[in-house]
Amino acid sequence: MTDDRWQPPGILLAVDLVILTLRDSRLHVLLVERGIEPYEGAQALPGGFLHHSQESLVAAAHRELAKEADLNVETLRLEQLGVYDDPGRDPRGRVVSVAFLAIATRPPEPTAGTDAADAGWQPTDMVLSGELDLAFDHRRIVTDSTELVRVKLEHSAPRHGLLRADVHDHRS
Repeated sequence: MTDDRWQPPGILLAVDLVILTLRDSRLHVLLVERGIEPYEGAQALPGGFLHHSQESLVAAAHRELAKEADLNVETLRLEQLGVYDDPGRDPRGRVVSVAFLAIATRPPEPTAGTDAADAGWQPTDMVLSGELDLAFDHRRIVTDSTELVRVKLEHSAPRHGLLRADVHDHRS
């Protein structure tokens, strides 16, 4: 006879934040340099684990962004981007992350804090090309976020006059 008692899975819940902005006509993403293992010294998206069972995902996202980059989260509108749950995405164990996306207009320079050794704005094209390597599965998360922004701009910008025709012509 088998033991059918349910055991809760050993899964940790985390949040990751993709904060995008335009700087010098290039799309940039906020990255932190990890100050702790795993991936100490590597670039990563700001983020971290929920602290307790009563903390909401949005509250955890706000806390982590303020803690790791010292940015005023009240000025950002966070949108849930997706759930990242590949079993091997984190060497510490089974971690499921809910990623959030925000577009920042004229954000200040971030200041690293707590477990981040540094923080700064990096061109997304360097991330997407692999020129800038990221910890965990964060390149995939940045890729997903830039694709979502591109699709949203293509569908909304023509109605609002945000994109000129020559922006579309260079892709053909």
